Amino acid sequence: MATEKRKKKKGNNYLLYTAVALIVVAFAVGGAIIYNVVHINDTDESSAAEESSQPSAADESSESVIAESSTPDESSEVPEESSEPPKKSWAEMNTAERIADYEERVGVKYAIDMTDYEAYVCPDDEAKYVFLVDPVHTLGSDYVPEDLIKCTHIREGRPDSYNKIVRTVDIALDAFLKEAAYYGFDNITVTNVYRSYRTQDWLFNYYVDQEWNSGKFKTKEEAIAEVLTYSTRPGTSEHQSGLCCDMHNVDISTPRKFNGTPAATWMEENAYRFGFILRYPDGKQDITGIIYESWHFRYVGRTAATEIHDLGVTLDEYLADERA
Repeated sequence: MATEKRKKKKGNNYLLYTAVALIVVAFAVGGAIIYNVVHINDTDESSAAEESSQPSAADESSESVIAESSTPDESSEVPEESSEPPKKSWAEMNTAERIADYEERVGVKYAIDMTDYEAYVCPDDEAKYVFLVDPVHTLGSDYVPEDLIKCTHIREGRPDSYNKIVRTVDIALDAFLKEAAYYGFDNITVTNVYRSYRTQDWLFNYYVDQEWNSGKFKTKEEAIAEVLTYSTRPGTSEHQSGLCCDMHNVDISTPRKFNGTPAATWMEENAYRFGFILRYPDGKQDITGIIYESWHFRYVGRTAATEIHDLGVTLDEYLADERA
């Protein structure tokens, strides 16, 4: 009896253990199911969020179009407005503006007031003054320049056949010599300006006779060749053009004494600012055919004179380059 009770009690215990085990397993399985369901949902939501945060190909294309359309095209950029007004052309400038513009370009200011001289130093028709007169480019025996007047700065006592000059040149020359006087060279005077064909013919033959009679030459041809280094035959002299002048502060019979003086140096270095050039510079005899004459200046207008000065050439070389 006691044995049966123990067996019955033991059987009940097995049933109890089995039920508890089943309950535990059920809870474990249920928990796993619930965890998987929740985890799958979380994963789906996370993937959906990531996918929504990454642009699609269409979105990338749209964004590219927007980016390109919003990027400024350099060719279509509007330039910034300058605070400075546009620079005027030479034709648009008044007299004061032209003077200031030229001074700025060459880096030298005029000492004198150039207001009344500007139109003559740099005339609108200055191209007509830029030409050669030499053995190749001659002037006829009947050539007389227009608008000749008595030179303002002619040396006292010079005859009428030596004291005429073209009016435009005379006014530019007045500015040139007033500037020279400002710098202390106030005794420069003009000894020769326009000479007619006839006057030049007489002068050339006078020099030939003088050289031949000196006894230094075996033939007259040698005497003529010597004269041609400092004077020219009629029709080939710049003096007939009325555009040149001999000027210095030494005796009229010894102009070479002017060479190398402070006045000669200043005039050679500043002539261009008034439309003049030293026509026969030192070291250029092989080009001009004439010896160095520190006193012989030729008017060509300021534009050409400045270019000739800057290039360091003669009028012959300057015009040869232009014709080339």
